Amino acid sequence: MMLANMATLKAKPNGLFALNPVDVDAYILSRPAKDLPGVGWSTAAELRSKFNAETVGDIRAIGEAKYTGLT
Repeated sequence: MMLANMATLKAKPNGLFALNPVDVDAYILSRPAKDLPGVGWSTAAELRSKFNAETVGDIRAIGEAKYTGLT
């Protein structure tokens, strides 16, 4: 569902966008954080100011660092 929602953003206003399964990680990680469902302008601004996170990949790196004990 999340992939469909994010792909729809790329296809707008009247286009078509096909997301191949092998390209999912590269596509998602390169998207701006505000494209995630539930992340509005306020949350995106907070992610940017507190964690310097602009993309979904940046957010993933923060989570991985905390999980592995690097921070």
